[in-house]
This record gives sequence, C-alpha cells and structure tokens, in this order.
Amino acid sequence: MSIAHFYHRVINWPGPTGLMVAMFAAGALLLVAALLLSFGKFRWPARGLGLIGLLLLMFVLWAVHEQTVTWTPELGVPLTPYRHSTRVRVLALAALICLPVGAAVVMSSVFRSTQRWLRARVPSHLRSGRKHLVQKEYVAALHEYNQAIKTAPDLAEPYCRRGSVFQAMGEPALALADFDRAIERDPRMATAYLQRGKIRTESGDLENALADFGQLMNLKVNDAESYLNRGICLVKKGLVSAAAADFERVLKLTNHSDFADPARNYLRYCQEHPVSPRSSPNGEPFPPPPTLP
Repeated sequence: MSIAHFYHRVINWPGPTGLMVAMFAAGALLLVAALLLSFGKFRWPARGLGLIGLLLLMFVLWAVHEQTVTWTPELGVPLTPYRHSTRVRVLALAALICLPVGAAVVMSSVFRSTQRWLRARVPSHLRSGRKHLVQKEYVAALHEYNQAIKTAPDLAEPYCRRGSVFQAMGEPALALADFDRAIERDPRMATAYLQRGKIRTESGDLENALADFGQLMNLKVNDAESYLNRGICLVKKGLVSAAAADFERVLKLTNHSDFADPARNYLRYCQEHPVSPRSSPNGEPFPPPPTLP
C-alpha cells in the first residue's frame, strides 16, 4: 500500500456522522481544559487535554478540506471529486489556519484571568495562615503559605510568613532561607530583617545579626523592638556599654511590658557587669545575661 493510498484511506475513513462526533469531542476536551485552568487545578493534564482537543479539531477541519468520494459513471472512468463543496472547503481551510492562533489567544486569556483570580486570593491565604500560626496549627499554616507562594512567588510577604512558621517549629535553617527569599524580593521587608537578626543572634552569627538590625533601624526609626534585639546582640558580642545605651533607648521609647521589662533586666545586667565578659579581669566567666520571657 502506497503512502498516498494510506493517506486517503485515513482521511476518508470518518463519514459526516464521525466528523460531527469528533468535532463535539474536541469541543468537550477544550471546554474541560479551559474549566480546569480557570480553577487552577491539574494544570498539566488540562494543557494535555486542550492540546488533544485542538489536534482533533484540526484533523476534522483538514478532513473536511481533503475528503474525496469515488464514483464511476456508467461505462466511464472512475472519478474522485472532493466530498464537500468548494465554499465549505475554503471555510475549513481558513478555520484551520486561524484555529491555532485563536486557541493560543483564548488559552492565554484564560491563563491570565486565572492568575488574577488566584492572586486575588493571596490575602485570604495569608490571613488563614496567620490564624493557624496563632493557634499553633503549623501544618495548616504552612499549607496556606505554600498556596500563596505557589500563586505569587514574586511576593515577599508569603515567604516572610512561612519563615515565621518554620521559626516557631524550631527549624532555623528553613526559616533563614525563607527570610532570605523575602528580602531578595523586597529589600524593605522590615519583619524579615528582624526575625533573621534574631535567629542569627541565637546561633552566634553576631556580625550578620548586627547588620540585619542596622538595616531594620534604617527602615523603622525609633522602633523599641529593634533597639531591644540589637542590644541583646551587643551583650552577646561583649559590647556592654553599647548594649546598655540601646536598652536605655528602649525605656525612653515605650513602657510596654513586652519591651520595657526585658530592657530593664538586660540593663541591670549591663550595670552589674560593666566590663565585657570577654575581658573579665580575673578570667572567671560572668553569669549569662537574662533571656527574653
């Protein structure tokens, strides 16, 4: 069997009813693909269904353009004219040419509208994540923040919020990575500098912690929490006088117990141990500084 003969057998195999069924099947596949994409579900399977539907519809149009019929006049030579009229064949060919462009435009429009719809849900994910974090439902909080990150990976806040969850779970390495990502996306994300500085202080990375607190103070001038945490970092670094100045600054800025009480405790420690623990005159270590409640 020659290639040409096989081609004509394939093209002429579906009759009018078969072409109609194939066209409805193609439309159904495209509709299902569009619905799945509009809801943001099963994106890759949806694209696959859309591609299959598009190819099936193109085959139908090409078959309409190419199908022939064979008939033999009485005592004559067999003839193979086209099955469909010239007008129908021209319309099918025009549709075949325009179809990929139209499909690309439609799918692109659906994708953009879906992205806008999903992005509009990001604040809802952030609120739900915060609620779960307050209730110490860490897995649920992570799920909400992961959804926000999947939808809007360019935003800094979802990474910062997820970092706070990892921090609460006792996963400082994962938290640091998320705070880094948040700062990369928004260098003015003050909360990320604060939390990253706290983790670095606890891990002994004091120089980088001080750098974070310095950036934080550039963003939030006269912020009591910033001075308190920088003072704690300075105490651990052995710069007691500088730390005392930060704790005094906290007491001037606020009377809120969350900040004033720890500042008084640390300031008392600084006054009782005015010499850096690293340079104790008798070589004996000083008692550890008070910790935050």
